[in-house]
Amino acid sequence: MKKNIQYCDKCGEIIFYIEDKYEVYADCACVRRERIALKVAKYKKLSITDREAGNNRFENSNTVNDKEKEFVEKFKKYSQKFKKALEENVGILMTGLPGTGKTFYANCIANEIQEKGYTVLSFNLSGYLRKIQEDFNNKKDFVSEEEKLLYATREVDLLVIDDLGSEKLSEWGMEKIYNLIDERYKARKPIIITTNMNKNTLEDHLLVNGSDKLLDRIKSMTTPFIFDWESRRKPRQSDIWE
Repeated sequence: MKKNIQYCDKCGEIIFYIEDKYEVYADCACVRRERIALKVAKYKKLSITDREAGNNRFENSNTVNDKEKEFVEKFKKYSQKFKKALEENVGILMTGLPGTGKTFYANCIANEIQEKGYTVLSFNLSGYLRKIQEDFNNKKDFVSEEEKLLYATREVDLLVIDDLGSEKLSEWGMEKIYNLIDERYKARKPIIITTNMNKNTLEDHLLVNGSDKLLDRIKSMTTPFIFDWESRRKPRQSDIWE
C-alpha cells in the first residue's frame, strides 16, 4: 500500500510515495514535458538550416495546383501519424525544380512533429559538409563534429536532409554523405530528403565508385514525391532603380 503520498502542485500527478518501506520518486507530467522540451531544443541547436525554417507551417502554404494540394494533405497525414511512420521507418523523397516548395514542406512536417514532442535533426547538406570540414581544419575536441552529428543522426526521431545534389562533390564529400545516410539506414528510422534533381540525374549523382549502394538505401527508406510544376519564386519588383 502506498503511504505518505505527495502530488505535483501543477499537474496533480504523484511525485513521491512510500511502499513496503521503500521511498519512491516518480516523474510527473511536468517533468516528462520538460525532459522532452530539452531534448527537442538540443537537436534544434544541432540542426543546420535556414533561419526562417521555424516559420514554415502548413497553414501558410499557397498551393498552385491540384497535385500540390494532394501532396499537402498527404504530408499533413504523415505528420499526424508520425508515430506509425517512426515504427515502420517510412521516409519521404521530394524531387523537383527549385522554388516548387520542397524545403518548405519538409520544414512544415518537422515543425509539426516537434510540437508533438518528437525530435528532429535538419541539415542543409552543403552546410553540413562545410561544418565538418571546418572542424577538421580547426580540430580542438577529442570527438569530431562529424562523430557528434552522426551520433545525433542515430538517436533523433526524424532526420531531414535538404538540397541533396546541390553542388559537385569530391570523393571526400560523397563519403561523408554516404556515412550520414548509412547511419540513418542502420538506425531504421525515417528520413526526409529534398533534391532539385530528377530521378535520372539523382541516380547519376549518387553513384559511389561505380556502386549504387547509396541510391539503394535512399530508395528503400523513402516514398517519392515529384514536384513537377513551375517555380513560384518571382523576381522582386521595386522602384528603387527608378
